[in-house]
Amino acid sequence: MKTHILAAAILTAAIATPASAGTQDFVILNNTGYTIEQLHVAASTKDVWEEDVLGSEILEDGERTRVRFDSDEESCLWDIKVTYDDGETAAWQGVNLCEISIVSLRYDHETGSTSAEAE
Repeated sequence: MKTHILAAAILTAAIATPASAGTQDFVILNNTGYTIEQLHVAASTKDVWEEDVLGSEILEDGERTRVRFDSDEESCLWDIKVTYDDGETAAWQGVNLCEISIVSLRYDHETGSTSAEAE
């Protein structure tokens, strides 16, 4: 069973400032060894997750997908949550998407932990 280490410190860069339109768009890369069935992204100021941005698609291990934001969105800090094909979830809070363009999700089989790195 996977345990999930929240690695927001790795992903959070500096203090957030309001973004210009579209600067929060990012690519998520799945290097976990598992299929991601759901991907939710929500502004850190919100208490609920937004809809699954993958929709009916899935993100196989080794695949990547681009997440695009509405042009009027100004928040820089976002929370990211994934649900794997075995039902396990992992979440990262306070990811500064104004300064990060690629988020690589990884799974360490030796320690059983999931982490995320900015690329």
